[in-house]
Amino acid sequence: MKILESNRHKTGLFFGSFNPVHIGHMALANYFLDFTPIDDLQLILSPQNPLKANNELVSEQHRLKMLEIALEAYPELPISVNTIEFDLPKPSYTIDTLAELQKQNPNITYLVLMGADNLAYIERWKDYKKLLSEYEVCVYPRMGYDMHELTERYGVLSVGAPIIEVSATFIRAAIGNGYNFSTYLPLGVWDYIKKYKLYYKSDKEQ
Repeated sequence: MKILESNRHKTGLFFGSFNPVHIGHMALANYFLDFTPIDDLQLILSPQNPLKANNELVSEQHRLKMLEIALEAYPELPISVNTIEFDLPKPSYTIDTLAELQKQNPNITYLVLMGADNLAYIERWKDYKKLLSEYEVCVYPRMGYDMHELTERYGVLSVGAPIIEVSATFIRAAIGNGYNFSTYLPLGVWDYIKKYKLYYKSDKEQ
């Protein structure tokens, strides 16, 4: 991979809706910093993913605040939130975001971090061949996907991160049904969700 040969500053990009951010996101971010050749990591908050329904999305401002709260607990880690997609046309396309980032920071090498579940459907992404040929892509395992076959097919870097089966979809459903899922969320995020009654069902009180 080109990234292993480059002496330039390397920034990992972890894209997501973060609806909400949870402990799985933070564990993966920590792993990427320790076990991939990146110098820092940016959480790219996507206001609207073109391949996902947005009917359960809370506002990007709420999701941004939850990310900021999550990062307050890890001041020693070189992780930041990047809201570049707030100012780009919606829905957000990764290739367009990468082009804008590279335009703004031509001396940085960007590494796109994604799960095997995303790589399995990469051909549905806008200009996916350009993305794979012009940018570094690092893939972590997800349950039910053949990492070896996928990484060989698309020529991307494989990272043996632990499989973390915590999903935002599951957390939203649990909160909506009245369950306390505070241990699945970074410190402070649960309090924020309760304060603004995010993901609550309209007919339920918690």
